Amino acid sequence: MRIPETILQEINRNLSIVEVVSDYLTLEKKGSRYWGLCPFHGEKTPSFSVTEDENLFYCFGCHKGGSIFTFVMEMEGISFVEAVRRLAEKAGVSLPDTDQGFVPDKKSDALEQLYARLVKTFHYFLMESEKGRNAQTYLQERGIERQTIEAFELGYVPADRRWLYRFLSAKNYSKDFLAESGLFSSKYPDVSLFSDRLMFPIYNHRGKAVAFGGRKLGSGEPKYINSPETALYKKREILFGLSKVLPVIRQKKRAYVVEGYFDVLAMYQSGAGGAVAPLGTAFTAEQGRLLKRYVNEVVLLFDGDSAGIAAARKSIPVIETAGLEGSVVELPGGLDPADMLKKEGQDSLIKSIKYSINSFEYLVKSALKEKSARQPGGEREVVAAVAPYITTIDSTVKREGCVRYLSDTLRIDASSILADLEKIGRRKEMERGDDKREERVASDSGIIRIGSELFLMLAVVVNRASFAYVRSTIGVDDLEDSFAREIYIALEEAYRNGEESLESLIQRLDRQELKNLVYEKISGNEFTVNGESIIHDGVKAIRLQRLEERRRRVEAEIRESERKGIPIGEIRELVGEKIYLDQELKKGKGEKE
Repeated sequence: MRIPETILQEINRNLSIVEVVSDYLTLEKKGSRYWGLCPFHGEKTPSFSVTEDENLFYCFGCHKGGSIFTFVMEMEGISFVEAVRRLAEKAGVSLPDTDQGFVPDKKSDALEQLYARLVKTFHYFLMESEKGRNAQTYLQERGIERQTIEAFELGYVPADRRWLYRFLSAKNYSKDFLAESGLFSSKYPDVSLFSDRLMFPIYNHRGKAVAFGGRKLGSGEPKYINSPETALYKKREILFGLSKVLPVIRQKKRAYVVEGYFDVLAMYQSGAGGAVAPLGTAFTAEQGRLLKRYVNEVVLLFDGDSAGIAAARKSIPVIETAGLEGSVVELPGGLDPADMLKKEGQDSLIKSIKYSINSFEYLVKSALKEKSARQPGGEREVVAAVAPYITTIDSTVKREGCVRYLSDTLRIDASSILADLEKIGRRKEMERGDDKREERVASDSGIIRIGSELFLMLAVVVNRASFAYVRSTIGVDDLEDSFAREIYIALEEAYRNGEESLESLIQRLDRQELKNLVYEKISGNEFTVNGESIIHDGVKAIRLQRLEERRRRVEAEIRESERKGIPIGEIRELVGEKIYLDQELKKGKGEKE
């Protein structure tokens, strides 16, 4: 589906890409561009550039680039149409009706509205209804204050498992829509997944309610349940509490990752720091990239039991891969933040979280607790336990520092550790089979050789006004390079439709590697100086090359005719064409000289 060009242009006029990108990461202006740490790959030195004049971004590290629309699509994992819808709302641009070719995602909109309504309804039951009295009492026993309850809009759902279906049906929600809402049993469509539970609204980073978590108040299992995944909710991509603590973590550039809902509430209520929690899963790569938009450091604050230690170990390599600094806090007595707030008060919690150790020291320490390095084979087991983290470190200096620390701690030679790490790496490679090799082949196939034809067409993309001259001089059939032809065809289609935006051109390119190359060249200065001269020289070179090829073909036909003894009078047209080509080539070369 093609969005009207006028809509894209108006959004681009009303919004600066710097403003949009700054909602996700910190940018610093250097010269004519803005720079920041790339949100699409882990790095410590900024290689992500934003060009405000063109409303474009490009990363010189991972080579990902695009427009203001592409950026939102990548960051939010949404379609182009949905990105346009969100940016139009931000820019104050009205979108056309469906009869003009724009179809908003009505299902997602309806789900958002449903969840927003239920947040208010459940919150009312908790705060104003007699039915929520037990839930209020439970929160008081846990030490959760009213201000915190209000901030997170906690709620209560009644014990009647069919009440919610009756309530929503009376509001004219259809049976099919409710079946896909993530609120009801797939086996019994009118039975709610949540009954007699304290409700925790789960918000995405934009502050939109997308799911619920429920804590059972009476007897029965499971104690906690979360909404299933829906069109709005992907648990690997959401962190509980993020939208509530964004101002704090943005300011401090640090986020605490805790285990559960009540731990997030405890950290918030105590003022100890901005905390978020994964949703029934380990801390994921997607969640790591999400936090990378706002912070430089992640502090793990998990329970001190075996499950908490295992979760911390799995999370540490994820934090490193995301390009974040990681550390771990171990609360005294194996307490979690919620228990510590209740038993010892907020001052003790605030004081305790000030003392953290870096991630690698924690890994070594926890491995030594489990495995005795003083028994045969113990050192090898410790090295194997920390290997997944070491192998994720990009920095050679940091990696060597970890090896030295491990060498000093275990009192064995660093070279022996390195040898073991290499063996572990080879074994992991073999376990993965051919996946890595296939990835390299796919990556290599994406490398584009820039010949003279593609060089010309890239220059034309950067200098769009010159295409009128180019199309009047050479056609797509004059180009042999498939990438150059693809750009020419896209430019021609946009030209005929009167579309001048870069987005209209990019949408017409099929190959992602070519799109990335276009973004790279627009983000650079290669064609901004003497662009007109580059294009004129390129067009002349291609035209002369085609004339030379035509003359060689004509000369070959004349020689073949002479070999066959065909009279000169019958090949007069070929001779005339050769004379014309000689003159054109002479003229062209004369102009070049």
